[in-house]
Amino acid sequence: MGERFLQEKQQLLPIIGTHPCARKVRASVNSLSLVNFETNAYSVPTRYAGRKDAQINAYVNHIEINIDGNCVAKHERSYEKLQEIFEVDHYLDELERKPRSIQHARPVRRANLPPSYQEFYKRSLSKYGHGKEFIKLLKLHREFTMETVERAVASCVKEQLYTADSVRHYLYLMTQPEATKPAPIKYEMEQSVTVKAPTFSPYDQLLQKGRYIH
Repeated sequence: MGERFLQEKQQLLPIIGTHPCARKVRASVNSLSLVNFETNAYSVPTRYAGRKDAQINAYVNHIEINIDGNCVAKHERSYEKLQEIFEVDHYLDELERKPRSIQHARPVRRANLPPSYQEFYKRSLSKYGHGKEFIKLLKLHREFTMETVERAVASCVKEQLYTADSVRHYLYLMTQPEATKPAPIKYEMEQSVTVKAPTFSPYDQLLQKGRYIH
């Protein structure tokens, strides 16, 4: 039986890949970088605003939005009506060019951010008059996990440091191996240094000699 199977195996056809069990719909991206599906709107990165060739693959529990053959956005599918489903990261590049508009940005206002983020945002906005530091903070999620960034933000709020570079510094301390961290520099001195006051008598002697020559 085993020998017969080996002979038959050479004649078998390859297994066909499974077909995605999704409803496929063509859609356009509006000026707010939203794609409408049924009664709801889902966000895509702002660089795709105005595109007319998006394709929605609607699965039972999520939807995928494809442009140019690539999945550019993925959202949990909503079965409610007239909902706007935003992904904050989709708008960060545009907000970074217009940091003062962050106060009116619906994706940010509707985001369920941790209390430490809200405190960082409020303090940095009050201190600098714009949301650039907060936008840079949110972009750190592209490099680090949500949990790690949240811990770093909490440390910065505790120390009253409201810049994205401060958050990145804490992220570096938490994620880099101990061996790669530079040793702290100590400026301790065993004894004080005394500097003698300069004397100008040699210059006076040179001036006296110059007078005799003339």
